[in-house]
Amino acid sequence: GIDISDIQSKTIWNKQVKNILFLSRIHKQKGIELFIEAISRLQLKDIKVTIVGEGETSYVKHIKKMIIDKGVSNVITLNGGAYGFNKWELYKAADLFVLPTYSECFGIVVAEALAIGIPVITTTGTPWEELITEKCGWWIKLSVENLEKTLIEAMNTDIEELKLMGQRGRVLVKRKYETKEVVNEMYQFYKQIYKNQI
Repeated sequence: GIDISDIQSKTIWNKQVKNILFLSRIHKQKGIELFIEAISRLQLKDIKVTIVGEGETSYVKHIKKMIIDKGVSNVITLNGGAYGFNKWELYKAADLFVLPTYSECFGIVVAEALAIGIPVITTTGTPWEELITEKCGWWIKLSVENLEKTLIEAMNTDIEELKLMGQRGRVLVKRKYETKEVVNEMYQFYKQIYKNQI
């Protein structure tokens, strides 16, 4: 669950430069290499990509080298881990959150991004079909081509529509993933089990 009462929603949107955020472990499972490849194919101007997280030293070095080799070091910044206040400030500075993972049982970072009020792109390797049904992001099959196409669509989406998507995402988290709602759902679930055993 997310304690949304402690999370301030995004209020400042940059109309000139679109900020894209990836925040998770730096691990092959997260699809970072496909993400970098997709970014390298974009012909869009005025985008800034921030990759935030920690991982094994050798893999982080590999990702750094890939960013240079693909010629996107002027677009992509690779940072270490971020926690607490710094983490939430990174979310608030972003206009779009991307988690191009191969597989995820939930993806708490998706819920965090939605709680801040920014749209999300993630994959069908996650259980986040609600991005489509609640109109707060994109839920795609993982491939470089799909990432490229979706990033172009997102970056060409009017800033006011991105705001609305973000607002719908925050409403979704408040309704379904806020800590009190999750606790209540668990309580009702176990209460029903107890009744069935009597």
